[in-house]
Amino acid sequence: MTTTPAILILLATLALGFVAGALHLQKLHKPAVVRAHLLAALAALGVVALTVVTAPRPTSGPSGWLVLALLGLAVAVGYGTFRLRAVERGGRQAMLIGHLAMGIASFFVFLAWAKNL
Repeated sequence: MTTTPAILILLATLALGFVAGALHLQKLHKPAVVRAHLLAALAALGVVALTVVTAPRPTSGPSGWLVLALLGLAVAVGYGTFRLRAVERGGRQAMLIGHLAMGIASFFVFLAWAKNL
């Protein structure tokens, strides 16, 4: 199985996340962009899961399960940040920073995993 669809949907998710983050920093409230980012992330999670499960196991490099764990955690923390508006501002910012770090890390770990197929 090719990894191109997973890479493309992950790139789309990162691009939407960048737009959502830029709007957030400008204090512009655009829930449609955030929802589009969430839908892209859920689609990416599904495509990556399908790719990891159906691809042969690489002999070296990171595990596909690590990719799924990082991506799943990034989606969960991002969704939690969006839903937990009652959490103080510092807590939400820390969650967003964790979401950003895990999302970017999951993309690069996926690339490292796919390289070894």
